[in-house]
Formats: sequence, C-alpha cells, structure tokens
Amino acid sequence: MAAPQVVQQPQPTSVDVVVEGLRKLKTAALLQIVAEVLSVALIFVIAFTAVASILHFVTGGIQEALLQWTILAILVPLIVIVVAIIVLVIISIYAYLLPSAKRFTKWRPGEFSTPLTLLRIGYVWGAVVLLVALAIIFTGIGVGLAIGGLEAGLQTIVAVVLVGLALVFIAIIMFFIGFVGNIVYLFRLSSVFHSTQFQVAAILIIVGIVLSALVIVPFIGFALSCIASILSFIVWILIYIEAGSLEKKVLQGLVQV
Repeated sequence: MAAPQVVQQPQPTSVDVVVEGLRKLKTAALLQIVAEVLSVALIFVIAFTAVASILHFVTGGIQEALLQWTILAILVPLIVIVVAIIVLVIISIYAYLLPSAKRFTKWRPGEFSTPLTLLRIGYVWGAVVLLVALAIIFTGIGVGLAIGGLEAGLQTIVAVVLVGLALVFIAIIMFFIGFVGNIVYLFRLSSVFHSTQFQVAAILIIVGIVLSALVIVPFIGFALSCIASILSFIVWILIYIEAGSLEKKVLQGLVQV
C-alpha cells in the first residue's frame, strides 16, 4: 500500500518576505499619518472649547444655555477623535509596525533582530507594565475606599498608588526603548536598502524626541511641541513614500533581495 503523499506548502521567497514587510510598514505609516491629522483636528477642537469656556465668563452667563449646548456638542467629537487616534496608533504599531520588523528579521536576522527586540520591549512589554500599573492603581483605590472610606483607607491608597506610579515610570522608560528601537529599525532599513529617506526619518525622530523633552521650557514649550508634531507627521510621510517606492522596485527586480 502506497504511503499517502504529503503536500508541502511552498516556502515564501526573500522577495515575498521583503515585500510583505514593506507593505506592513507602509500601512503602519499610513495609519500614523491619519492619526497625526486627527491630532491636529483635536487641537482645534480643544482650542474652540477653551474659547467657548472663556466666552461664558465674559458674557456673564447671558448666553449660558447656548454655550452649554455648544460645549456639549464639542465634547462628543472630542471623545470620538481621541478614541480614533488611540485605536489607529494601536493598530499601526501592533498589527503592522511590529510585524513588519518581524518580516525583515526573518529575512536578515543579523540586521533586524536588535531593533525588533527593542520594539518588543517598548511596545509589548511596556504596554503590559502600563496596564498592570493602571490596574494596581485603580484596584488599590477601590480597596482603600472599601476598607473604610477615604480617611481610613488613605494609607493603603497612597502605598498602592506609589507602587503603581513606579510601574508607570518603568513603562515610560520601556516605551522610550521602543522609540529607540524604531530609530534603529529605520537606520537598519536605510543601510540595507541604501535609503536616504529612512535615514532622514530616523534623524527627525531623534530631533522630535529632543524637542518633546523641552516642552517644559517656559514660553517656547508649546511651540517646540508643535514643531515636534510636525516632524512626526513628516517622518511617517517619508516612511510611507519610501516603503511604497521600495516595494515597487523589489517587485520589478530593480532592488535585489
């Protein structure tokens, strides 16, 4: 009796792996671009809300009913925009950015294993630590209040919140490691594909991080924050354009992988 034939699935070629990695990177960039655009819209909504609030005090309540409806009408899109930004960023990072780095690591482990590890530390384990921290904080507050109200449970609440805040600080450090991983990832892509655009994007991320760290500087902090946001927008546009361009070149055989 003849043994049953085992049908083997064709193994993906280097071209398939690289193209898939570039496509996922391009999609991640596109989602980040949309999130950046929504962030600008969010700033305008917040500014309009602030103006409406100031107008309430200036008018002395003459148009109070109208202003209340106006602010309420603003809060709804405000919440929707915030949720949309969070969802887009999460999908971009976990469904596309990390998988793209994984594809390139499969192609060239020597070049991309380090940035993939840094990305995972930042965006996977950092997120886990942050969620644990938030769970500890809210659980601690709930338990403290259940013990005997705010005064009786204050010591428990303070202790638990301090532990939670310590974990939040650790999560922030891990997220920073993720940013570093993103920078290293782009530099490695630049080196492998001889891409100036990826290199420029990595440098702009570094500049953006420096500017973001200076937002606490009086008088110029807000301006620096705006510049950092603009740079972030430019970064993802560069990544989107270059990933799409390289995808076409790889498929056409103009770039050998």
